[in-house]
Amino acid sequence: MRYYSDYFKYVILKACEELGDDEVFDRVCHVQNILPMKRKSTISRWRSQVSKHSNDLREQFDKFVCGQLNSSSFFYHGHIIEYHLILKDFYRQQRDVNELSNLERSVFRKYLNKERLTKSDVRLLRCGALIDRDLKLTNIGRSFSLSTKSLKSQCDAIDIPIEQVHLPYSERPLESIFCDHMSSFQQWYYVENDIWRVFIRDLERMIFDVMRSFYSGVRVSSILGVKAFGFEEIFLDAFTEKVFSDYLYFIRNENRSLDFCFAKNNSYKIQSNITSDVVVQILEGIGFSRMKKILERYANEPLSCVRGWPDLISVSFGVVSLVEIKGKESLTVGQLENFSFIKNLFDGRLVVNKIILK
Repeated sequence: MRYYSDYFKYVILKACEELGDDEVFDRVCHVQNILPMKRKSTISRWRSQVSKHSNDLREQFDKFVCGQLNSSSFFYHGHIIEYHLILKDFYRQQRDVNELSNLERSVFRKYLNKERLTKSDVRLLRCGALIDRDLKLTNIGRSFSLSTKSLKSQCDAIDIPIEQVHLPYSERPLESIFCDHMSSFQQWYYVENDIWRVFIRDLERMIFDVMRSFYSGVRVSSILGVKAFGFEEIFLDAFTEKVFSDYLYFIRNENRSLDFCFAKNNSYKIQSNITSDVVVQILEGIGFSRMKKILERYANEPLSCVRGWPDLISVSFGVVSLVEIKGKESLTVGQLENFSFIKNLFDGRLVVNKIILK
């Protein structure tokens, strides 16, 4: 359970001064880490709790905003980020992909069936980031609307090719069966969303180092900080071909195996051994311009961009390909949200393989 300090409460209340209690609640009510229990009464209770220390808290807040306190030694930095993200309506635009609540699901079904909605219905859907101010589906709203459909209907809707692959029966995970079957033709690596941890994290740190070195007043060390303080263009400008080249050099000289073990079905596991040389080959296949497009989306949609990546990645003669493995299940909300971007980025080299065991 998260501990809510007086300073954190003050920051939320500061946003309430700017926007009003109702608007702040609407923007963050679905984010458990910000408002526990999702009750509007929490805001009133916090206001009473911090009133005794409000002058000291205001002084700390104003000093940080004016740059008089060093973020590297000031643990309130994250709270200031949350404050700015609330003002930018970030949490409503970038909601998580957890299942809809029963009430959300019921009202969302009314919306999709074009039934009449009450004001409270509209507010619920807007708070959940499912529709925008014009009452049109958001990107994640479209993904939720497709999430209950069949795999074929989903792939048709987002224009992703789907292929049936017949493989011999085994109790092992489908991804493992597919990799073994294809090993004589092409080497595939199971990374799923850990593609981000494998290929992006160290690069991200190098970009932040460049930002702090060459741009005065830039004090961020996370992509949420970039978004909160409006440093998206600086973040992208700091990613140069030299930085990308230095990053490849860094990975190449690590000379270690990136060993991941993914649990499947609570019993079987998939082992994915990716050496530094393979990482470099894949990064070279992605190339500077594609990486810049990935980072551009990352800077603008940091939560959407890191979820819903395909199961398998491969590189052959400098060309990167991706495959999503499915059995009886459909695509997830995150995949529906992300696959069109990934397919276009890699010139259509994303395929969903529906595995049929014989």
